[in-house]
Amino acid sequence: MYINYYNAIKTRINQRLNTIKTVDWFNDQYNRYQETKAPILPAVYVEFANPLQWETKGDGLQTAPAQITLHLVVFDLIEQAEPSLALASELHKIMHRFKLKENNADISTPLMRTSSEIDMPFDQLKVIKLSYDTTLFDTSTLRVSVATNMNIDVERI
Repeated sequence: MYINYYNAIKTRINQRLNTIKTVDWFNDQYNRYQETKAPILPAVYVEFANPLQWETKGDGLQTAPAQITLHLVVFDLIEQAEPSLALASELHKIMHRFKLKENNADISTPLMRTSSEIDMPFDQLKVIKLSYDTTLFDTSTLRVSVATNMNIDVERI
């Protein structure tokens, strides 16, 4: 269910910000970075606030207000915040007001930043969290009528 939204975010970042080397699901990676396999940094981890509350709008169309947090993780040997903050600014520029898309169809309203947070719990690891509000659209069970000689509705499931 989340994969098409995640893929839209990942594609946007990979196409517009080649400085980012890893895009993955958020799984508290940077709080466990000492014990896990080191990812190639800088990285963006995508987190969807849970649970999503889906509302049926029509014949198979559902929508859900959602908060999506992008965790930008940068490793920097030099204790300077500017490179990390500049990268966070670039990430925000490509995500703010972006509508998630699948097959050229909108699957969300524009992402609107609602908060940002700087988290530097480690010596050279810098984490900047950017949170966005949006409404997700799910049309995976939308009924699609197909004109036939017998006027039969065909469901797309």
